[in-house]
Amino acid sequence: MLERYRLGDVSEEQRKLVEAELAADEKLRLYYESLEDSDSKISRLYPLENFPALTAFRDAAVPADKARTLRLKGGRLHKKRLWGFVATAAAGIAFITYFLVTTIIIIGNEYTTSEYNASAAVFGSNLRAVSFFISGVVHFAWDNYDRAVNDYTRAIELNGNYGLAYNYRGNVYYARGDYDLAIEDFNHAIRLNSTEAAIFNSRGEAYYAIRNYDKAIEDYTQAINIIPEKTLFNNTREDKVQLYCNRGDAYYARRSYDKAIEDYTQAIGLGANYEPAYNRRGNAYYAMGEYDLAIDDYSHAIDLNPDSAAYHNNRGTAYYYKGDSDLAFADYTRAIGLDIDYANAYYRRGNFYYDKGEYDLAINDYSRAIDLSPDNAAFHYNQGNAYYARGEYDRAIAKYDQAITMNPYDAYYYNKRGNAYYARGEYDRAVTDYSQAIRLNPNDAGFYSDRGDVYHSRGDIDRANADYETSRQLGSGE
Repeated sequence: MLERYRLGDVSEEQRKLVEAELAADEKLRLYYESLEDSDSKISRLYPLENFPALTAFRDAAVPADKARTLRLKGGRLHKKRLWGFVATAAAGIAFITYFLVTTIIIIGNEYTTSEYNASAAVFGSNLRAVSFFISGVVHFAWDNYDRAVNDYTRAIELNGNYGLAYNYRGNVYYARGDYDLAIEDFNHAIRLNSTEAAIFNSRGEAYYAIRNYDKAIEDYTQAINIIPEKTLFNNTREDKVQLYCNRGDAYYARRSYDKAIEDYTQAIGLGANYEPAYNRRGNAYYAMGEYDLAIDDYSHAIDLNPDSAAYHNNRGTAYYYKGDSDLAFADYTRAIGLDIDYANAYYRRGNFYYDKGEYDLAINDYSRAIDLSPDNAAFHYNQGNAYYARGEYDRAIAKYDQAITMNPYDAYYYNKRGNAYYARGEYDRAVTDYSQAIRLNPNDAGFYSDRGDVYHSRGDIDRANADYETSRQLGSGE
C-alpha cells in the first residue's frame, strides 16, 4: 500500500518563508504575544477556546528531553502533506507551530495561483474550521481516534466544502477499522476534489479491506491515471510503483495472478530496486505453481534486503514445494535467525521436520509457533498430525479440537480427527467426523474411503461398499 510518511524537520529556507508570512499578519503576531506574555487584554480579544488546535498542540508537545519534533505516527498521511503539518516539541513555541502548520497548508504545496487564492480564502474565512482540522491531525498522530473524528467533524460543520477534513476523517475511520464510514468520507472528498490520486488510493485501500477487490482495482486505476497530470509526492515514479503494487495486490487477492504479475512487473520496471514488488510477484508465481520463477523473484528481493525474514521464509516455502527440502530448511532457519519471533518460519520448519519423520523436532517448532500466534488453527492442526504420527491420539484429538474451534469450516480437520477416533476404536465418533468432512467437501474421494473403513470395521458392509464405490468414482473422475 502507499507508504505513510512521518513528519520531518522544516528546512531553514522554509522556516524563513513562514516567518515572513507570520510577520505580515499583525493579528497573528498579537495572538502569539498573548500566549508568550499572558496578556489578559489580548487573550480576551482572541479567546483560546475558539482555536482548539492551540490547546491540542500544547497538550501534545513532546518533552524537551525527548524528540525535537512531534512526529505524526501511524497516520495515513501522504508525502504532499509533508510540508503541511509541523509541530515542534517545546511547549513554549506551540503557538508558532500552529501557524507554521496552517500557513504551510496554503503555501507549502505546489498549488496554482487559483488554488492558492481559494485556499487562502478558506483559511481567512474559516479559521476555526482550520483550527479544528489541525487539532484533529494532532489527536490522530497520538492515536486518539475519537477526538480526531470529533475535531474533523467540527471542521466539516463549520465548512461543508472542507475536502481535506473529509479525507482525513476517512483516514481515521480506516485506521479504526470503520471501513464503510471511511468510504463514505472518501466519496465526499472525491466529489470536492476529483484530481487527488491519494484519495482514490485511500478509498481503494478501504474497498480492499472489505474484500471488494473490483472496486479497489477501479480506484487504484483512477489514481494511476491521475498521477502523470498531478503528482502527489513530486515523484511520479515513486507514486506509480506504489499504486501498481496496490492494484497488483487486489488482483492477487482476486486470484487473477496473471494480471497481478503484470502490475508487479510494471512496478519493478519503474523502481528496479523496490524489493517488495519482487516479493509480491514471487508470491503470485508461487500461487501459480511456478516455483522457479518465484524463487528467482524472492532471491532478487533478498539481494536488495538480505535482512528480511519474510523473504527468506517465502523462498524457503517455494523450495519446499519444489522438492528442495534442504534449501527450504536453510531459508527457514535463516528467517528464524533474523527474527526469532517469526511464527510462520517455525511452522514451516516444523513441516520440514514432520516430513523427515522427526516428530519431536516438529512438535517443538509447532509449539514455538503456537506460543507466538496461539489463534492460528493450522499451527494446532499440524501439531496434532505430529502427535498422531507418534501414536499419541489423545493429544492429537485435543489439538484437532482446538483447530476446529478456531476454524469449523475446514473439512480436513474433521477428517483427521476422525482418523484419531478410528485409531482409538471410537467408531461412532469417527463416522460423525467423516460425515461432517464430506458435508464440507463432498468431492474428496479419501473421505468416503475413510468412512467406508469404519463401516467395514463395524460390520456394516453395505454402507462400506457404498462409500468405497463413491470413492472409486470420484477418484477415477467418473
